[in-house]
Amino acid sequence: MGTAEHAAEKVSSSTPACVPRVASSQIKFRIKSLRGASLLSLCVALSTPNIKRGRIRSNQCSLLPISHSPPNRIESNPRDQALSGGSEEPMEAEACEITRLPEELLSAALSRTSPRDACRAATVSPAFRDAADSDAVWACFLPRDLPPLADGELPPAPPPPCKKNLFLRLSDSGSPLLLPDKLVSMWLDRDTGAKCYMLSARELSIVWGDTPQYWSWIPLADSRFSEGAQLLHVCWFDISGKIPCKMLSQDTIYAAYIVFKVNEHFLGLDYPVQEASVSVGETNLTRKVCLQSNDEDENEAGAVPRHYWPVRSYPPQRTRRRNRRVVPPHGENVGLPLKRADGWMELELGEFFNAGDGEDGEVSFSLMETKGGNWKSGLIVQGIEIRRKKSG
Repeated sequence: MGTAEHAAEKVSSSTPACVPRVASSQIKFRIKSLRGASLLSLCVALSTPNIKRGRIRSNQCSLLPISHSPPNRIESNPRDQALSGGSEEPMEAEACEITRLPEELLSAALSRTSPRDACRAATVSPAFRDAADSDAVWACFLPRDLPPLADGELPPAPPPPCKKNLFLRLSDSGSPLLLPDKLVSMWLDRDTGAKCYMLSARELSIVWGDTPQYWSWIPLADSRFSEGAQLLHVCWFDISGKIPCKMLSQDTIYAAYIVFKVNEHFLGLDYPVQEASVSVGETNLTRKVCLQSNDEDENEAGAVPRHYWPVRSYPPQRTRRRNRRVVPPHGENVGLPLKRADGWMELELGEFFNAGDGEDGEVSFSLMETKGGNWKSGLIVQGIEIRRKKSG
Protein backbone atom coordinates (compact mmCIF):
# COMPACT_ATOMS: atom_id res chain seq x y z
CA MET A 1 0.00 0.00 0.00
CA GLY A 2 1.44 3.39 -0.98
CA THR A 3 1.80 6.47 1.22
CA ALA A 4 -1.41 8.04 -0.06
CA GLU A 5 -3.48 4.87 0.42
CA HIS A 6 -2.06 4.23 3.89
CA ALA A 7 -2.76 7.83 4.89
CA ALA A 8 -6.29 7.60 3.58
CA GLU A 9 -7.02 4.52 5.70
CA LYS A 10 -5.64 6.18 8.81
CA VAL A 11 -7.49 9.46 8.34
CA SER A 12 -10.76 7.63 7.72
CA SER A 13 -10.43 5.82 11.04
CA SER A 14 -9.03 8.76 13.02
CA THR A 15 -11.35 11.53 11.88
CA PRO A 16 -12.92 13.23 14.94
CA ALA A 17 -16.51 12.24 15.69
CA CYS A 18 -17.75 15.78 15.10
CA VAL A 19 -16.51 15.64 11.49
CA PRO A 20 -18.65 13.72 8.99
CA ARG A 21 -16.94 10.47 7.99
CA VAL A 22 -15.48 10.34 4.48
CA ALA A 23 -15.01 7.02 2.74
CA SER A 24 -11.36 6.01 2.48
CA SER A 25 -11.78 5.40 -1.24
CA GLN A 26 -12.83 9.04 -1.66
CA ILE A 27 -9.81 10.22 0.31
CA LYS A 28 -7.52 8.07 -1.82
CA PHE A 29 -8.95 9.63 -4.94
CA ARG A 30 -8.51 13.15 -3.58
CA ILE A 31 -4.93 12.54 -2.47
CA LYS A 32 -3.98 11.21 -5.89
CA SER A 33 -5.83 13.85 -7.90
CA LEU A 34 -5.23 17.00 -5.89
CA ARG A 35 -1.92 18.82 -5.89
CA GLY A 36 -0.14 21.29 -3.65
CA ALA A 37 -2.30 23.82 -1.86
CA SER A 38 -5.52 22.00 -2.76
CA LEU A 39 -4.39 18.81 -1.04
CA LEU A 40 -3.16 20.70 1.99
CA SER A 41 -6.54 22.44 2.14
CA LEU A 42 -8.13 18.98 2.21
CA CYS A 43 -6.05 18.17 5.29
CA VAL A 44 -7.31 21.32 6.99
CA ALA A 45 -10.90 20.60 6.04
CA LEU A 46 -10.75 17.05 7.40
CA SER A 47 -9.20 18.16 10.69
CA THR A 48 -11.27 21.22 11.57
CA PRO A 49 -14.82 20.69 12.85
CA ASN A 50 -17.49 23.28 12.13
CA ILE A 51 -15.16 24.89 9.60
CA LYS A 52 -17.96 27.19 8.43
CA ARG A 53 -17.74 29.01 11.75
CA GLY A 54 -14.22 30.27 11.27
CA ARG A 55 -10.94 29.68 9.51
CA ILE A 56 -7.47 28.40 10.35
CA ARG A 57 -5.03 31.19 11.07
CA SER A 58 -2.19 31.80 8.64
CA ASN A 59 0.50 30.81 11.15
CA GLN A 60 -1.17 27.39 11.26
CA CYS A 61 -1.07 27.04 7.47
CA SER A 62 1.38 29.14 5.47
CA LEU A 63 -0.71 28.83 2.31
CA LEU A 64 -3.50 31.03 3.77
CA PRO A 65 -3.39 34.86 3.91
CA ILE A 66 -1.34 36.46 6.63
CA SER A 67 -3.25 37.74 9.64
CA HIS A 68 -2.10 39.64 12.70
CA SER A 69 -4.42 38.07 15.26
CA PRO A 70 -2.94 36.32 18.31
CA PRO A 71 -1.53 32.85 17.50
CA ASN A 72 -3.26 29.52 18.11
CA ARG A 73 -6.74 30.92 17.66
CA ILE A 74 -9.47 30.48 15.11
CA GLU A 75 -11.33 33.69 14.45
CA SER A 76 -15.06 33.20 14.83
CA ASN A 77 -17.59 34.52 12.39
CA PRO A 78 -19.73 37.41 13.80
CA ARG A 79 -22.73 36.06 11.92
CA ASP A 80 -22.38 32.70 13.70
CA GLN A 81 -22.18 34.51 17.03
CA ALA A 82 -25.46 36.25 16.32
CA LEU A 83 -27.13 32.98 15.35
CA SER A 84 -25.96 31.39 18.59
CA GLY A 85 -27.27 34.19 20.73
CA GLY A 86 -24.06 36.18 20.91
CA SER A 87 -22.05 33.65 22.91
CA GLU A 88 -18.61 32.78 21.57
CA GLU A 89 -17.44 29.25 22.28
CA PRO A 90 -13.73 28.63 22.85
CA MET A 91 -12.10 27.86 19.54
CA GLU A 92 -8.57 27.02 20.70
CA ALA A 93 -9.32 23.32 21.07
CA GLU A 94 -10.67 23.11 17.54
CA ALA A 95 -7.45 24.65 16.22
CA CYS A 96 -5.59 21.67 17.63
CA GLU A 97 -7.65 19.13 15.70
CA ILE A 98 -5.20 19.34 12.81
CA THR A 99 -2.59 17.68 15.00
CA ARG A 100 -4.74 14.53 14.99
CA LEU A 101 -4.11 13.98 11.30
CA PRO A 102 -1.70 11.10 10.61
CA GLU A 103 1.78 12.15 9.61
CA GLU A 104 1.47 10.12 6.39
CA LEU A 105 -1.40 12.31 5.20
CA LEU A 106 0.44 15.54 5.99
CA SER A 107 3.56 14.21 4.25
CA ALA A 108 1.53 13.21 1.19
CA ALA A 109 0.11 16.73 1.03
CA LEU A 110 3.38 18.57 1.60
CA SER A 111 5.26 16.44 -0.94
CA ARG A 112 2.98 17.91 -3.60
CA THR A 113 3.78 21.52 -2.72
CA SER A 114 7.29 23.00 -2.99
CA PRO A 115 10.46 23.08 -0.87
CA ARG A 116 9.67 26.63 0.23
CA ASP A 117 6.13 25.72 1.32
CA ALA A 118 7.43 22.67 3.18
CA CYS A 119 9.85 24.85 5.14
CA ARG A 120 7.07 27.28 5.98
CA ALA A 121 4.74 24.46 7.03
CA ALA A 122 7.39 23.25 9.50
CA THR A 123 6.69 26.38 11.60
CA VAL A 124 2.97 25.63 11.98
CA SER A 125 3.10 23.05 14.76
CA PRO A 126 5.19 20.09 15.97
CA ALA A 127 2.97 17.74 13.97
CA PHE A 128 3.52 19.75 10.81
CA ARG A 129 7.24 19.99 11.52
CA ASP A 130 7.60 16.23 11.81
CA ALA A 131 5.80 15.74 8.50
CA ALA A 132 7.51 18.66 6.71
CA ASP A 133 11.00 17.48 7.69
CA SER A 134 10.40 13.82 6.83
CA ASP A 135 12.40 12.02 4.16
CA ALA A 136 9.13 11.11 2.43
CA VAL A 137 8.57 14.81 1.64
CA TRP A 138 12.11 15.82 0.67
CA ALA A 139 12.73 12.74 -1.44
CA CYS A 140 10.01 14.11 -3.73
CA PHE A 141 11.90 17.41 -4.11
CA LEU A 142 15.20 15.77 -5.05
CA PRO A 143 15.57 15.00 -8.79
CA ARG A 144 15.72 11.30 -9.53
CA ASP A 145 18.39 11.79 -12.21
CA LEU A 146 21.05 13.83 -10.43
CA PRO A 147 24.29 13.93 -12.45
CA PRO A 148 27.41 12.28 -10.99
CA LEU A 149 29.63 14.63 -9.01
CA ALA A 150 33.38 14.95 -8.75
CA ASP A 151 35.09 13.03 -5.96
CA GLY A 152 34.85 14.79 -2.63
CA GLU A 153 32.24 17.31 -3.76
CA LEU A 154 29.55 15.93 -1.47
CA PRO A 155 31.13 14.60 1.74
CA PRO A 156 29.05 12.20 3.84
CA ALA A 157 26.51 13.98 6.02
CA PRO A 158 26.68 13.47 9.78
CA PRO A 159 24.30 10.76 11.01
CA PRO A 160 21.43 10.32 10.85
CA PRO A 161 21.19 10.95 7.08
CA CYS A 162 18.47 13.40 6.14
CA LYS A 163 16.97 14.14 2.73
CA LYS A 164 16.23 17.72 3.73
CA ASN A 165 19.87 18.42 4.60
CA LEU A 166 20.93 16.85 1.31
CA PHE A 167 18.53 19.11 -0.57
CA LEU A 168 19.76 22.21 1.26
CA ARG A 169 23.37 21.33 0.42
CA LEU A 170 22.57 20.71 -3.24
CA SER A 171 20.60 23.95 -3.45
CA ASP A 172 23.39 26.16 -2.10
CA SER A 173 23.89 28.32 -5.19
CA GLY A 174 26.76 30.13 -3.48
CA SER A 175 28.79 26.93 -3.49
CA PRO A 176 27.77 24.84 -6.52
CA LEU A 177 29.08 21.30 -6.93
CA LEU A 178 31.51 20.29 -9.66
CA LEU A 179 30.84 17.46 -12.09
CA PRO A 180 33.61 14.88 -12.67
CA ASP A 181 35.43 16.86 -15.38
CA LYS A 182 35.38 19.96 -13.12
CA LEU A 183 34.40 22.09 -16.11
CA VAL A 184 30.70 22.21 -15.20
CA SER A 185 29.06 22.97 -11.86
CA MET A 186 25.50 22.28 -10.75
CA TRP A 187 23.05 23.08 -8.00
CA LEU A 188 19.30 22.86 -7.39
CA ASP A 189 16.91 25.76 -7.46
CA ARG A 190 15.83 26.17 -3.84
CA ASP A 191 12.25 27.13 -4.70
CA THR A 192 11.45 24.24 -7.04
CA GLY A 193 14.32 21.74 -7.03
CA ALA A 194 15.06 22.39 -10.73
CA LYS A 195 18.59 21.49 -11.85
CA CYS A 196 20.84 24.44 -12.69
CA TYR A 197 24.31 24.51 -14.25
CA MET A 198 27.24 26.71 -15.11
CA LEU A 199 29.51 25.85 -18.01
CA SER A 200 33.04 27.11 -17.38
CA ALA A 201 34.88 29.18 -19.97
CA ARG A 202 36.88 26.05 -20.85
CA GLU A 203 33.63 24.27 -21.68
CA LEU A 204 32.57 27.03 -24.09
CA SER A 205 33.55 27.61 -27.70
CA ILE A 206 35.49 30.88 -27.93
CA VAL A 207 36.68 31.99 -31.36
CA TRP A 208 40.47 32.56 -31.15
CA GLY A 209 40.29 31.34 -27.52
CA ASP A 210 43.42 29.21 -27.92
CA THR A 211 45.43 31.97 -29.58
CA PRO A 212 47.57 33.72 -26.93
CA GLN A 213 47.66 36.85 -29.05
CA TYR A 214 43.91 37.36 -28.54
CA TRP A 215 42.88 35.48 -25.39
CA SER A 216 44.70 34.36 -22.25
CA TRP A 217 43.72 31.95 -19.47
CA ILE A 218 44.05 33.28 -15.95
CA PRO A 219 43.47 31.68 -12.51
CA LEU A 220 40.25 32.57 -10.70
CA ALA A 221 40.34 32.90 -6.92
CA ASP A 222 36.60 33.62 -6.52
CA SER A 223 35.12 30.80 -8.58
CA ARG A 224 34.58 27.03 -8.38
CA PHE A 225 36.51 26.82 -11.65
CA SER A 226 40.27 27.00 -11.62
CA GLU A 227 40.62 29.39 -14.56
CA GLY A 228 38.78 31.85 -16.74
CA ALA A 229 39.23 33.41 -20.17
CA GLN A 230 40.59 36.96 -20.43
CA LEU A 231 40.05 38.89 -23.63
CA LEU A 232 43.23 40.65 -24.79
CA HIS A 233 42.41 42.08 -28.21
CA VAL A 234 39.91 40.86 -30.83
CA CYS A 235 37.68 42.48 -33.38
CA TRP A 236 35.72 39.25 -34.03
CA PHE A 237 33.94 38.46 -30.76
CA ASP A 238 32.11 35.11 -30.62
CA ILE A 239 31.36 32.92 -27.56
CA SER A 240 28.94 29.99 -27.66
CA GLY A 241 27.98 26.88 -25.71
CA LYS A 242 25.40 24.11 -25.48
CA ILE A 243 23.89 21.67 -23.01
CA PRO A 244 21.74 18.55 -23.52
CA CYS A 245 18.05 19.05 -22.73
CA LYS A 246 17.96 15.82 -20.73
CA MET A 247 20.35 17.33 -18.16
CA LEU A 248 17.72 19.96 -17.32
CA SER A 249 14.47 19.64 -15.39
CA GLN A 250 11.24 19.00 -17.24
CA ASP A 251 8.50 21.59 -17.72
CA THR A 252 10.76 24.41 -16.56
CA ILE A 253 11.49 27.88 -17.93
CA TYR A 254 15.23 28.52 -17.97
CA ALA A 255 17.43 31.48 -18.83
CA ALA A 256 21.08 31.58 -19.90
CA TYR A 257 23.47 34.18 -18.47
CA ILE A 258 27.08 34.96 -19.26
CA VAL A 259 28.99 35.55 -16.00
CA PHE A 260 31.93 37.93 -16.37
CA LYS A 261 34.01 40.82 -15.11
CA VAL A 262 35.76 43.66 -16.85
CA ASN A 263 39.20 44.96 -15.89
CA GLU A 264 40.27 48.59 -15.75
CA HIS A 265 41.62 48.47 -19.30
CA PHE A 266 38.41 47.34 -20.99
CA LEU A 267 37.49 48.81 -24.35
CA GLY A 268 35.01 48.22 -27.16
CA LEU A 269 32.50 46.38 -24.95
CA ASP A 270 29.95 49.19 -24.87
CA TYR A 271 29.67 49.87 -28.61
CA PRO A 272 28.52 48.38 -30.91
CA VAL A 273 26.00 46.31 -28.94
CA GLN A 274 26.28 42.54 -29.10
CA GLU A 275 23.79 39.93 -30.29
CA ALA A 276 22.71 37.15 -27.93
CA SER A 277 20.82 34.06 -29.05
CA VAL A 278 19.27 30.97 -27.48
CA SER A 279 17.98 28.10 -29.60
CA VAL A 280 16.12 24.88 -28.76
CA GLY A 281 15.22 22.59 -31.64
CA GLU A 282 13.80 24.77 -34.40
CA THR A 283 13.19 27.74 -32.09
CA ASN A 284 15.85 30.44 -32.18
CA LEU A 285 15.48 33.67 -30.20
CA THR A 286 17.87 36.62 -30.49
CA ARG A 287 18.14 39.88 -28.61
CA LYS A 288 20.43 42.90 -28.45
CA VAL A 289 22.59 43.14 -25.34
CA CYS A 290 25.56 45.16 -24.16
CA LEU A 291 28.33 43.95 -21.86
CA GLN A 292 29.13 47.46 -20.65
CA SER A 293 26.73 50.37 -20.45
CA ASN A 294 28.19 53.60 -21.83
CA ASP A 295 25.70 55.84 -20.00
CA GLU A 296 27.83 56.20 -16.88
CA ASP A 297 30.96 57.07 -18.84
CA GLU A 298 29.57 59.70 -21.15
CA ASN A 299 28.72 63.28 -20.23
CA GLU A 300 27.74 64.26 -23.75
CA ALA A 301 24.74 62.71 -25.46
CA GLY A 302 25.69 60.92 -28.65
CA ALA A 303 29.43 61.00 -27.96
CA VAL A 304 31.75 58.20 -28.94
CA PRO A 305 32.46 55.95 -25.93
CA ARG A 306 35.75 56.58 -24.24
CA HIS A 307 37.07 53.12 -25.05
CA TYR A 308 36.07 53.03 -28.72
CA TRP A 309 38.81 52.16 -31.21
CA PRO A 310 38.14 52.28 -34.95
CA VAL A 311 39.21 49.44 -37.23
CA ARG A 312 42.93 49.47 -37.94
CA SER A 313 45.78 47.01 -38.15
CA TYR A 314 46.80 45.17 -35.02
CA PRO A 315 48.11 46.12 -32.54
CA PRO A 316 45.69 48.99 -32.01
CA GLN A 317 46.95 52.24 -30.58
CA ARG A 318 44.84 54.35 -28.25
CA THR A 319 43.52 57.39 -30.07
CA ARG A 320 41.90 60.52 -28.84
CA ARG A 321 38.20 60.51 -28.32
CA ARG A 322 36.38 61.65 -31.47
CA ASN A 323 33.25 63.38 -30.27
CA ARG A 324 32.09 64.11 -33.80
CA ARG A 325 31.00 60.51 -34.32
CA VAL A 326 27.46 59.85 -33.09
CA VAL A 327 26.76 56.68 -31.10
CA PRO A 328 23.14 55.50 -31.00
CA PRO A 329 21.74 55.17 -27.47
CA HIS A 330 21.28 51.65 -26.20
CA GLY A 331 17.53 52.05 -25.88
CA GLU A 332 15.03 50.12 -23.80
CA ASN A 333 15.29 46.95 -25.89
CA VAL A 334 18.98 46.37 -25.19
CA GLY A 335 19.75 44.03 -22.30
CA LEU A 336 22.31 45.32 -19.79
CA PRO A 337 24.33 43.43 -17.15
CA LEU A 338 23.52 43.23 -13.45
CA LYS A 339 25.82 42.94 -10.44
CA ARG A 340 25.66 39.58 -8.64
CA ALA A 341 26.01 38.95 -4.92
CA ASP A 342 29.30 37.11 -5.54
CA GLY A 343 30.92 40.20 -7.09
CA TRP A 344 30.63 39.06 -10.71
CA MET A 345 28.40 40.55 -13.41
CA GLU A 346 25.78 38.64 -15.36
CA LEU A 347 24.05 39.38 -18.64
CA GLU A 348 20.96 37.46 -19.71
CA LEU A 349 21.31 35.95 -23.17
CA GLY A 350 17.73 34.70 -23.42
CA GLU A 351 15.21 32.28 -21.97
CA PHE A 352 13.70 29.00 -23.13
CA PHE A 353 11.23 26.33 -22.05
CA ASN A 354 12.50 22.81 -21.48
CA ALA A 355 9.59 20.45 -22.07
CA GLY A 356 11.66 17.38 -21.23
CA ASP A 357 9.76 15.11 -23.60
CA GLY A 358 12.56 12.57 -23.70
CA GLU A 359 14.16 13.74 -26.94
CA ASP A 360 17.93 13.90 -27.17
CA GLY A 361 17.95 17.59 -28.13
CA GLU A 362 20.20 20.32 -26.85
CA VAL A 363 20.05 24.00 -25.97
CA SER A 364 22.53 26.30 -27.72
CA PHE A 365 23.40 29.86 -26.71
CA SER A 366 25.83 32.44 -28.02
CA LEU A 367 27.05 36.01 -27.63
CA MET A 368 28.76 37.71 -30.55
CA GLU A 369 29.70 41.00 -32.19
CA THR A 370 31.29 40.52 -35.60
CA LYS A 371 29.88 43.41 -37.66
CA GLY A 372 31.33 46.54 -36.08
CA GLY A 373 34.96 45.58 -36.55
CA ASN A 374 36.25 47.62 -33.60
CA TRP A 375 38.79 46.15 -31.21
CA LYS A 376 37.62 44.80 -27.88
CA SER A 377 39.54 44.07 -24.70
CA GLY A 378 39.34 43.67 -20.94
CA LEU A 379 36.61 41.03 -20.60
CA ILE A 380 37.08 38.15 -18.10
CA VAL A 381 34.68 35.25 -18.64
CA GLN A 382 33.89 32.76 -15.87
CA GLY A 383 31.25 30.87 -17.84
CA ILE A 384 27.62 30.69 -18.91
CA GLU A 385 24.98 29.87 -16.32
CA ILE A 386 21.71 28.07 -17.08
CA ARG A 387 19.20 28.40 -14.25
CA ARG A 388 15.46 28.51 -13.69
CA LYS A 389 13.95 31.83 -14.72
CA LYS A 390 12.18 33.36 -11.77
CA SER A 391 8.86 35.04 -12.48
CA GLY A 392 8.73 38.78 -12.11
